[in-house]
Amino acid sequence: MGDIQGPPVWIDGEKLTLYCTASSCPQDVKVSWMLKAQDGTESEFSEAGTGEAEEEQPLISREYIVSKEKTTRPQKNGLCDYSSTFCFIPSTSRHLGSSVSCKFVCGGKTQEKAFQFKAIQ
Repeated sequence: MGDIQGPPVWIDGEKLTLYCTASSCPQDVKVSWMLKAQDGTESEFSEAGTGEAEEEQPLISREYIVSKEKTTRPQKNGLCDYSSTFCFIPSTSRHLGSSVSCKFVCGGKTQEKAFQFKAIQ
């Protein structure tokens, strides 16, 4: 799994996209992104929504968009490479001190990477 790619400094009120990749995965890949607030509260976002959190906070879940795509054709062994994006609009009041992580579940194995940004301007 590659490192999460994105700007180290986020701009308050400006759309942000983070990128994450995983290699040699079977075709039943699941991806989710976690946002951990400074107070320790965690929110999970995936292509299918956020589960219970989405029902409790429908407006918040629509502010975060997750996409996944296959970046290579299946190899002879059926494995592919995937990329995922996580788009949202950061704000100093909600995201300062937060961290983001990307999690791929492929072939029954979980891979996760974290991304710590430096500041929100």
